[in-house]
This record gives sequence, structure tokens and C-alpha cells, in this order.
Amino acid sequence: MNIAEFLKLPMAHNFKLLTGDDLGMDHNITGANILDNPKAYDWLTAGELIITSGYFFYENYAQQKRYFQHFQELNIAAVCIKTGQFFKEIPSDLIKLSQQLEIPLIEIPYGIAFSKILKMIMNQLSSDLASEQQFTLDIYSQFFESSLNNGGIDYIAKKLRAIVENPVLVTTSNWEVLSLTGFENELRTSLMKQGKAYHFPKQNLQNLPKNVEQLQHPFYRKLYKNGQEILCCVMPIFFNQINYGYIIVYLTNRSPVNTDHIALESCTMSIALEVAHQIEKERVNNQVYRDFFARLFAGKITDVETLRSFNIDINVELEYSVYIILCIFPNLRIKHFLNNVSTKNRRCRCYCQLYIAIFKIIS
Repeated sequence: MNIAEFLKLPMAHNFKLLTGDDLGMDHNITGANILDNPKAYDWLTAGELIITSGYFFYENYAQQKRYFQHFQELNIAAVCIKTGQFFKEIPSDLIKLSQQLEIPLIEIPYGIAFSKILKMIMNQLSSDLASEQQFTLDIYSQFFESSLNNGGIDYIAKKLRAIVENPVLVTTSNWEVLSLTGFENELRTSLMKQGKAYHFPKQNLQNLPKNVEQLQHPFYRKLYKNGQEILCCVMPIFFNQINYGYIIVYLTNRSPVNTDHIALESCTMSIALEVAHQIEKERVNNQVYRDFFARLFAGKITDVETLRSFNIDINVELEYSVYIILCIFPNLRIKHFLNNVSTKNRRCRCYCQLYIAIFKIIS
């Protein structure tokens, strides 16, 4: 349903379109949202019809401009304002602003309840629900297929970029970049480089939501870095009370649409599974190495077959001998030595009491 079709519904017969019959009539409505909380804009979704009394911006044009610019960035379908309570009438400056931003502005009479408008819209959209559900299932299938095939985070990020048609990066919970796709040299300058790793500069985002790591819904913020102003869509990856990182989309190519939100929410689980899989894989590998060295130092690895069973990166085809040399140092000297090293290095130094080295002598 688009705006023109919405205004033809029986309940909307006395709604007044203030921005002209030729502006935004083809905007598709994907849902409706009541906005009477000044901090609730983080919960808006592209394509929604906003219904509000405007109480938090009716006295201040600067606030009106701020919110309507944000509506444009989110690709909101239209804004409906109920008059008679806070707005006695819609000011001409707000109408002109809506026209400049190409956001249809609709005046709602005082006597109509917001809940009835919501019910009317959702009833009309119910016929479109089946196709949206099918799209969601298809997206889930694509991302889970990549997880099952060990596609990795890079593959998932590329899949997501193809859907949202904008640059995508995936970070850890500490905002270190795990994967990025679609980032040209100019966009990379918006990131912080520490050694070989990139970090997303979260400190350059203004007014992050409270408990941002626990959100399960995308939100939008502008990134200011090196003279660049980039609108970012940020999706926390949060499951089972654990934050696995963040997906960040740079909206440099096009505005978001409802299907972008579906894709973002769908791929978070696949990325969380990939991160959990990598953590578990690293834990298992570390355990294998610990077992290997424990048995090696204990002299329990006596043939190549036993060595091969550990799946350690050693060329077992080479003919070599392994010598473990036990070196015992005078206790007093060791104590004196250990007292002069840092606690961090003490554990490593203690191994000198037992083992000095493993030599490979290739025949």
C-alpha cells in the first residue's frame, strides 16, 4: 500500500494532505509507528508511516528540522500529525520543510484515535505479510547455508552487501573490524588503523543509545571523521545475553528500505554462530597444543604415528631426531633470577628448570 492508496481508505476521508498531491504519493508503507517519545526514533524502521501528536517538537522549529531530517534519512513513508492538542494548526515552516525533504505531511483530526489508524493500516498490510515472510525465510536460508558450508564472516558480509547495496563492515564487541566489503580508500580513512587491524571509531558517533551492546534492532547515527559525514546503520549482534559484535552499514549509495532491516536482523545469528565457532575452534586448538607439549616433554611421543595423531603443523615426512635436554640450575641462582623478572614472564622462566629446548636434527 502506498500513500495515495492510504488516503483513499474510508477512515482517511477527512485526513488532509498538506504537502501537495504530487509529492511522495508512491511511497510504499511497510508498517506504522506511533512516535510520542523523543528518544523513540531509534526504534523506527524504513518505510513506516509515523503517527504523532508532535508534543516534543511543536514549540521548536530547530527540533522539527532535526526530526524530519532524520525521517528522511530513514526513508520514512510519511508523517501524520494530530492537531488540536499541541499543534493548533500545522505551521507553514514545517510544511515547507516537509516539501523540501519530500516527506508527505498529513494532518489528522483531533477526534481519531491512533490505535484505529494502526489497526486500519495493519489490516491493509496483512495481504503483503505472506510475501514479506517468504523473503525473510529466503534470507535466513541464504545466511544459514553459508554458515553450514563454512563460508565465514567475509562471505556473510558480501552477501549482506549485495542485499543492502551499501558498504558493510563487521566488528567484534570491542569494535575491531573482522570483515569489511565495499570500502574504497576514501571510506577506509573513516576507520582507525592500529597496526594491521582496523577499528571502528565509535567515539565519533553522537549519542549512542543506552546499553547499545544489548539492542536487537538497527539504529542510525552519523559518523564524523576526517571531515566526512556518513550516515551509518548499526546492528548489534546480541544473543543469549552475549554481545558478539556489530554490523555497520555505511549508507553512501542509497537509503534503507524495509527489506534491509530484515536482512540485517537475519544475518546477525549467522555471524554470531561464526564467531562462536571460531572461539570454540581456537579453544580446541589450544587444548591440542597443550596436550602435545605435555606429552612431548613427558617423553610419551616416541614414534611418527603418535606425532601424526596430534594434527600439529609439523612435517612428519622429514627424518629427524628429537632431543629433550633437562637442565637443572642451582636453586639459589634460580630464585635470584626469578625475583628480578616480572610476574608476567615468571611463568615462562620457570620452564627453564625443566626444559631448555627441542632440537630437530635433520638427517
